Amino acid sequence: MARRAFLHIGTPKSGTTYLQSLWWQHRDALAARGLLLPGGDADVQFHAAAVVRANRDVLATMGPRQRAAWDRVLAESRQWDGDVLVSQEQLVEASTEDAANAVRRLGEAADEVHVVITARDLVRQVPSAWQQRIKHGSPTSLRRFTERVAKDEPDFNFWTHQDVPRILERWGAGLEPDRMHVVVLPRPGASKDLLWQRMCGLLGVDPTGLSLDAPVANETLSPAQIAFHRLVNTHLRNAHLDVAR
Repeated sequence: MARRAFLHIGTPKSGTTYLQSLWWQHRDALAARGLLLPGGDADVQFHAAAVVRANRDVLATMGPRQRAAWDRVLAESRQWDGDVLVSQEQLVEASTEDAANAVRRLGEAADEVHVVITARDLVRQVPSAWQQRIKHGSPTSLRRFTERVAKDEPDFNFWTHQDVPRILERWGAGLEPDRMHVVVLPRPGASKDLLWQRMCGLLGVDPTGLSLDAPVANETLSPAQIAFHRLVNTHLRNAHLDVAR
């Protein structure tokens, strides 16, 4: 049985891609230091998260083995005597009921369950979230995007992903306060590895000797790239549900 299970649930655009890339790159080294990433690869944890939050769209694309991903993650965690880490930002959307079920089941595989949220200030988060939608096919302008953020429209799920107090409330219903963790992203200009160091400190992992060259990063688009993507997206209006109205 695992000692501690850490469930890193996002938020999106808060360094998740960077952290996950490093964690999976160093999976064997981290396991040797007592921290296991159960499942074998990031895809398994993605499928496990889809099962946890009953994501119909993703589940419809998954076969029987993929639908068993969450059970495999739990089984592998149960057989480990150190700490385990599951990191998948789509978990941030889980309902209170789904979150409680996930914590309960993980609690059957580990002595302690800890939920971790990475977050950064909304001044940077709003335009980053807008850029992410542009990458996914939206032609929406930044002005229109911020208007919808401000209105918190029911069919616009920005705050579902980014309202940290609301997320803490959903995920923390059955946990002690000291098992809910918010890791704040460094301010602009800070050392590049500061977020990594903060996470390693929380997880109790010695990062000495681990390369910080992440093989995958969710890079910020330049103004010219944004303009190009929006131009393309305007002519492919059905590529994304978030269209300007």
